[in-house]
Amino acid sequence: MSAQELGDAAAVRACIAALWLGEAQSSSRLGAIALRDHQRDAAARLRRALERFGGALLADDVGLGKTYTALAATEPLGRLLVVAPAALRDMWRRALDAAHRTADFISFESLSRTAAPSAARRKTRHPAAPYDVVVVDEAHHARNPATRRYERLASICAGARVLLLSATPVHNATDDLYALLALFLGSRASRMTAREIGECVVRRTRRDVPVATTPARAPPTWLEIPSSGDTSALLDTLLAIPPACPPRDGSDANALVTIGLVRAWSSTDAALRAVLRRRLARAESLGAALAAGRHPSRAELRAWVVGDDATQLAFPELIVPDEAGVAGDELLATVNTHAAGVRSALRLLDAAGGRSDDARCDLLRSVRSRHPRRPVVVFSHYAASVHAAFKRMAGDGGVGAVTAGGAVVAGGSLTRYEALARFAPTAVGARPPRDVEAISLLIATDLLSEGLNLQDAGVVVHLDLPWTPARLAQRMGRVWRIGSRHADVFEYAIAPPAAAERVAAVLEQLERKASASRLVLGAELTSLLALRPHETIDRSADGHFTENDDVPGVIEAIRQTVSAWAREPCDVRQSASGTLQPAAPPGPHTAIAAARATIDGWLAVVVASGAVTLVAKARDRAPTTVPSELLAVVAAAGGATCPVSCHRVEEATRDLRHYAACMKAARDAGVEAGPSHAHARISALIGQLVAVVAPHRRSVISRLAADARAAIGSAQGAGMERMLRELAAMTPTGDQAIAVEEWLRRVTEVAQPPGRERDLATEAGDDPLVPALLLLVSHSEHER
Repeated sequence: MSAQELGDAAAVRACIAALWLGEAQSSSRLGAIALRDHQRDAAARLRRALERFGGALLADDVGLGKTYTALAATEPLGRLLVVAPAALRDMWRRALDAAHRTADFISFESLSRTAAPSAARRKTRHPAAPYDVVVVDEAHHARNPATRRYERLASICAGARVLLLSATPVHNATDDLYALLALFLGSRASRMTAREIGECVVRRTRRDVPVATTPARAPPTWLEIPSSGDTSALLDTLLAIPPACPPRDGSDANALVTIGLVRAWSSTDAALRAVLRRRLARAESLGAALAAGRHPSRAELRAWVVGDDATQLAFPELIVPDEAGVAGDELLATVNTHAAGVRSALRLLDAAGGRSDDARCDLLRSVRSRHPRRPVVVFSHYAASVHAAFKRMAGDGGVGAVTAGGAVVAGGSLTRYEALARFAPTAVGARPPRDVEAISLLIATDLLSEGLNLQDAGVVVHLDLPWTPARLAQRMGRVWRIGSRHADVFEYAIAPPAAAERVAAVLEQLERKASASRLVLGAELTSLLALRPHETIDRSADGHFTENDDVPGVIEAIRQTVSAWAREPCDVRQSASGTLQPAAPPGPHTAIAAARATIDGWLAVVVASGAVTLVAKARDRAPTTVPSELLAVVAAAGGATCPVSCHRVEEATRDLRHYAACMKAARDAGVEAGPSHAHARISALIGQLVAVVAPHRRSVISRLAADARAAIGSAQGAGMERMLRELAAMTPTGDQAIAVEEWLRRVTEVAQPPGRERDLATEAGDDPLVPALLLLVSHSEHER
């Protein structure tokens, strides 16, 4: 068979780009805000995900303007609710005003305090759901499905489109990500393929955004406190503290207790002292109970400890149930031994006289002197560390401190907003303070490490390492942001006051948790860990993370290559209604071309049920949509037009017909939607009810049952699945036609949110179409 010329490769690439990238960017303005190109692009992508999946996750790097991107993406979707930490209420109010939008606001804290609604109240929630779209900012606060907060949020999200915002959605394990996606996908989230994750998660790093929009970031630098005999002896004493006696209903993991002590010691002596005093108070409370013949539970011990130090020891026998055989000399001796170990550590701390904390503050002064014109923000996990550093540095001038308890400067207390206005007036929209009132060094707990804009600052110092690597990114993201007035920003971390190998456990814990983050975040969270004193991190055998570990990052790499193709001429046939015309794959209207490449294979666009999918094949491998394999083919597809043998066209045609048939079969069988147990259960109940009703009512019941089945096909999300389980529990029994009709109407009403009639799982399925096919021909192929 002779070789033949087909279409122009550049034109076919342009067709692929136009089809796969979809609609043009959003409007350049959002109220009074001029959106940047990367925000407009993300808003368009998020709208497509919201339409297809009922939700999306925007996981852009901290500081890239997720708030305005979210408002642009949700602008046409109706009534809006924002769920976020209470500390971000004012920030969202200002953003909504600037965007000329209105929204209600609910804090995560209020969700935790509010009891979950009863089944009786929930069963009438649809269609009176008050919100069309819910934006969840700092969504990682709702990553634990076992909490009241998650249950309440899932209930609120049921029936609404859900847009999640978090630069750090994974803190401990990939289950964090699946729990977040379940808010709009339900149990399907844990079965998502890499391609599907890439389609409902938008993640860009600063490498993907023009350099001019954010400041350059200097490599992080470690600052080390000189090791001494005092610090080594204190660390040995902490490691040697005997285990505490466990409460009656559980046991302490002594290893975790020890790690907690070492972690506090790595922050400041003041933080360690506070933790040790709490441990001592708990041991004394338990000892008093044991001496009185009682073994308290955890809740009872917590009730006895008031604040950090005060302990209520009186009359334990009045509030602790008697339990024969529990309290005895052996248990009491264990408690006393533990308390003695804690007291030994406290004595060593007192003997040290806070010299390590003095050294830490000297390091902060050195950072301040290196950057005299850049405001410096210092972060710590511990309020005690913040207070200790402020006490030592307040006399330096221009120093403020912020904790959950409020803010303070040398002149006295003030509100948190007043402190931020003195430190970062531009970021919070305040007037510049007088020189005498300005704060140029702000010491804060991680309360300020989330959501807030502190672009006025140019330096971040980690007084201690947080427990999760995500927190590192959150801290740096306060200053490494769009709108910074600095050309570059700096990052410092104060190392623990001992040899690095002695505290490696904390850093290794961070590394293990960082590895779980790579599914969404790639290597972005480990920049500080790479500067561990005296050693480096070996990421993999070749020094890089695998592409499969960073699915959205791979998708972004594909988009950047394909976006360049969009600038080439393209002629996509359309009907008067604007829909694609190509016939079943590949058909007479399929644009086909061949391009020189380093590999043999093909790249095609497949359109099915409103979704546009890139499909690729390398020679001798099956067609694939796996992002990392797609990237390899896309990267090789940029060559010039070349001839190709007819048998290659026929081979690709057979491959695509087989792939399209498998796709259609999977869709018709409901494999793509992955129905949950709740869906399957209620669908089975519908069938049972139709079978038992009286024959003269069966036609009416059958129509209602069909409506109910169609509705539950589009019911997604953890909250919706719980509502379906509740409806299943209220199924009528026997031949109660009126009750059956009412129940079926209720299922339809609850499971079919307004405006969500078209859904991927239930759309009428035309045959998949292939509008464009690009064959890749290696230079080694001999055409006949």
